[in-house]
Amino acid sequence: MVPIADKQRGVAIRVLMGALVLMLTAALLLETGAGAAMLRAPTPTRIFASAGTAPSSLKRKCAKRRGRAHGKRHRSAGSCRSKKRSLPSVTFSPQGPAVATDSSRGVASGGGGGGGSSGPPEHKGSPAPQPEENSSTPIEPAPTAEEPPAEQPPAEEPPAAEEPPAPEEPPAAEEPPTPEEQPVAEGPQEPEEPHRFYAPTSFWNAPLPAEAPLDPSSAPLMEAFRAEISNELENHFGPAINTTEWSVPLYRVPADQPLEKVTLDAPNAPVLQEAFASVPIPPDAKPAAGTDATLVVWQPATDKVWEFWRASRESDGWHADWGGATRGVSTASGYYGPASWPGAKPWWGASSTSLGVIGGLITLEDLERGVINHALQIAIPKARAGLWALPAQRTDGTSIDPLTLPEGAHLRLDPDLDLSTLAMPPLTRLIAQAAQRYGIVVNNSAKTVCFYAEDPTRTGTDPYHRPGGYFEGAYPGALLASFPWDHLQLLRMELAGPAAS
Repeated sequence: MVPIADKQRGVAIRVLMGALVLMLTAALLLETGAGAAMLRAPTPTRIFASAGTAPSSLKRKCAKRRGRAHGKRHRSAGSCRSKKRSLPSVTFSPQGPAVATDSSRGVASGGGGGGGSSGPPEHKGSPAPQPEENSSTPIEPAPTAEEPPAEQPPAEEPPAAEEPPAPEEPPAAEEPPTPEEQPVAEGPQEPEEPHRFYAPTSFWNAPLPAEAPLDPSSAPLMEAFRAEISNELENHFGPAINTTEWSVPLYRVPADQPLEKVTLDAPNAPVLQEAFASVPIPPDAKPAAGTDATLVVWQPATDKVWEFWRASRESDGWHADWGGATRGVSTASGYYGPASWPGAKPWWGASSTSLGVIGGLITLEDLERGVINHALQIAIPKARAGLWALPAQRTDGTSIDPLTLPEGAHLRLDPDLDLSTLAMPPLTRLIAQAAQRYGIVVNNSAKTVCFYAEDPTRTGTDPYHRPGGYFEGAYPGALLASFPWDHLQLLRMELAGPAAS
């Protein structure tokens, strides 16, 4: 019989030996890194890979996976002979990579430089695996000799389970139309600028540069002109805005307007009579009241304009004492000459200068839209005799006073004048804005200084004098009293005529 004390000593020795074996085993595991691998990847596959003792069947499976992995650049970490790093899992959403939608164009735009695409970017395969972060165990590089040879990915597509599904195409009915197919937007549109006659580069339409040179005689001539304005304002007979008398009725006619002959009563003008032989003039057209009896016919379809001086409808048809005709009016210069019509002469036209009477006309369209986008025309008393400023071609001036303006003179408001600081009625402000940007051209002579606004007779109404009309119940002289006449300047003139030498 063994003493109890010896039995106890034997148990203690066996316990100590077992503990020693466990400690040695743990130390060995820690030294080889298997313990860390067990903590990170407790599955049998990870443990075998870390210990380098994977069964041959598992190695064959890993080799097959490498062959199927299209586009995966695993390098050493991608092989089943793991070098103590794990492969991150790559998850695709069912919709594929996120894309931002530009609702204004109705197409998808790739975020961060993938713009213009209607779907996800091209699939380039899974990202290259990276070592895990926050690992407490250092990652040791695998020996070079154990690296598997680089493998080219097979030509076949990767398994469907690893491919992000293509995003569903939206129904065709929901696709926005292309720009050419966009429907015309309904509702109020941005108003276009009022129509203006003659070429954009015409002196009637070209904006004046701020540095446009002034005539050497600007100061004395403008002082004399302001004295005329002051005299008219003091005596309440001007300045004026001609509308229902001594102005210009403008008839816009369609392409199929019947043609009529307008008999030219002036002798020795066969070319002008030929231009008047077929005119699309309405039978109910009415010339302006007053002895000038001006009338203008405009046919946009043919881009032609006819203007008549002292027009009348007689028992045998239409007559006129003089006038002019312009073809290609949208590109014309704005004054009469050989380019206006085949055989045209510089002395054609219903004005006394041969400048077109519609170039500087304040039209009803100008007033309806609230903008005058061209120069204005005025008539003045005491125009200079025997002298005119180009592009005027003639004059009916009678004054020999050297301080009177020649016809054709181009005035403008000082460009440095801030019109917003001045109190003016709306119509006066429109006139001042046009005078500053485009200027005022002397186109005729008259008893008072006067502007020209379209004769409204053809409309059957009077938008100027009616209650709430453009004149606001006042006479034109009262409206123009607030016009900044003191700031008018005379642009440099090129003079012509017998008195120019």
